Amino acid sequence: MTPEAIEVRDLAYARICALGIFKTTRDGIVEQLEPADQLPAVTVFVSRERLAPDGDANTGMPKFVNTLTLGVLITVDHGDKRELEPTLNRYATAVTTLLLTDIDFQNEIEAVTDIDQTQRFPADGETYYAEARLEFTIQFRSQWPPAIIDDLRQIILTTRPAPADDDTPAVTTRIDLPGP
Repeated sequence: MTPEAIEVRDLAYARICALGIFKTTRDGIVEQLEPADQLPAVTVFVSRERLAPDGDANTGMPKFVNTLTLGVLITVDHGDKRELEPTLNRYATAVTTLLLTDIDFQNEIEAVTDIDQTQRFPADGETYYAEARLEFTIQFRSQWPPAIIDDLRQIILTTRPAPADDDTPAVTTRIDLPGP
């Protein structure tokens, strides 16, 4: 993942933590949670990133349009099975609303181009818990300047006045550039 993708993930994680509605918050993939004592929980992670050329791929420093899939996994526990889905939806709506309206998060990215939400409910059992997976497709740009410093110290220009033929004397100018 690019450093910019990690910055976007970290900012989303910090903003979601600031909501103050989750008992457990984690950035990155973690072990299975113990529902009884760690829920509601949220995990923020980078699912994937794609870099496509920004403009002509063969000129200048490498520049990319980054498409990042930011995953948010929400796990909730509720004693009443009928309240499980509305509870899960409240948390998912809170996270979605936050990321779409938070000015600090929006300033870090170029656009949210897609949001996908899936839910998973367990089979009948003594403890009911559910998971919502939100996938935000986020677009931003990155540049990769060369690691080699341009060591240009001097420019020599040779010119002839126009219109001129080959017998016209050339004028040569030498420009010394200051060092680093």
